[in-house]
Amino acid sequence: MKVGYGWILLFSAARAFWIPPTRHTSPHRLISLISGSVSGTSVFANNAGVYVHIPFCRRRCRYCDFAIVPVGSEDRTGFAHLNDQYTTALLHEITHHPSANLNHTITSIYFGGGTPSLAPISTLRAIFEKLYEQFHVAPDCEITIEMDPGTFDFAKATALRDMGFNRISLGVQSFNDTILESLGRIHRKIDVMNALQILQKVWGDDLNYSMDLISGLPGLSVAEWVNTLENVIHLQPRPNHLSLYDLQVEPGTVLGRWYSDSITKSTSSSSSSSLVTTLSLPSDEEASFMYKYASGYLRYYGYEHYEVSSYATPGHQSQHNQVYWAVDGEWYAFGLGATSHVKGQLVARPRTMADYLKWVYEPAVSLPSPTSWQDRLLDIVLKRLRTKEGLSLPWIGETFGSNYQNAIRRGAELGVDLALAHLDEEHGILTLTDPHGLLFSNSIISTIFAELENLPEWSTVKENQKTAV
Repeated sequence: MKVGYGWILLFSAARAFWIPPTRHTSPHRLISLISGSVSGTSVFANNAGVYVHIPFCRRRCRYCDFAIVPVGSEDRTGFAHLNDQYTTALLHEITHHPSANLNHTITSIYFGGGTPSLAPISTLRAIFEKLYEQFHVAPDCEITIEMDPGTFDFAKATALRDMGFNRISLGVQSFNDTILESLGRIHRKIDVMNALQILQKVWGDDLNYSMDLISGLPGLSVAEWVNTLENVIHLQPRPNHLSLYDLQVEPGTVLGRWYSDSITKSTSSSSSSSLVTTLSLPSDEEASFMYKYASGYLRYYGYEHYEVSSYATPGHQSQHNQVYWAVDGEWYAFGLGATSHVKGQLVARPRTMADYLKWVYEPAVSLPSPTSWQDRLLDIVLKRLRTKEGLSLPWIGETFGSNYQNAIRRGAELGVDLALAHLDEEHGILTLTDPHGLLFSNSIISTIFAELENLPEWSTVKENQKTAV
């Protein structure tokens, strides 16, 4: 289970690949992408991804605000019935999805959660077979499953390999047992090492795995973060992909209650005996250093920082990530709380089990109207500036108009002057510098948004849309 970062509606499907510059969440715009023919920018024309949400977790981590269902042990009374009920609904949704037979080739399938490795093999196999029945899946499709240490053994990992899973996303978060306990994680460092031994035995030289780690954690010093990255580099086998997230203390979570605005990062609550409240959060300066240090350290060891929170060795960028960040990316999503984006429609499933089960069996589901071209533009700006490839301003001018291209230039001027952004004048490509520009991406992108929204024609169109509605 990954940490929550805002954008919950859109990226419950996308797994929230995003690191804000500080743990004080800046206002985010929930914006979506209209799919279509975008000449010269399509990375996945006629291709799409599939996301399947398996909501079961042994318990809810203290930072988690995702759509999950805590079930305790897989052997716990009632889990089998709940799993059967959920699997039946999920298969029904996939079978009756109105767009499931579009002319798309599926290039990535991602089982996320929750903790998909808790699901019985029979459940995963049934879903797997249904997807292959409903979709045209590419022969070289990247098929990922999220797994937590301690939730699988050799036999289960072997069954997953034989089923077709060719990529693992291992939810480690930390190698420090005290910090793991403070987060409410069940596994410990020894479980991580045992999990890697199992994966190595099962997949051998074909092992392709990503590891999730979180910076900015309670009790995490700069020295401990350096030690965390050193642990990664010395792992055998070493992960070929890393997702590094900065902790967000979300309202409504346990950490949100314990680390309220009234508790500073440098002091702990004297009224609570909880382990977590005895551990201070790193300062913003320390969290920023962690981000910058990780970028340089991992680059030295051969990892490419290809997206704001994603690192990969050559040839191991996440295909699923690429679907989310492509200009015309489309993905089908199924399950509790999942959000799909197909044919310009952003569709979010209910986040509670009772509401999801009711939603699945409704005879007629009202789909939202496609989002506006203004929201499409904002979304393209945001997504492309969070990638190494950046944003093509000439393409913006050709697609939306020169006034919008010029507004983006104006919004980026300060970032360029401060060396937080770079504009390749020859090709018109705007990128954020690594690591400083990516660290302050919220501020730079917000300034660009403000310039766009200040255009007279922007507000005129918005008013017309309100009138039309």
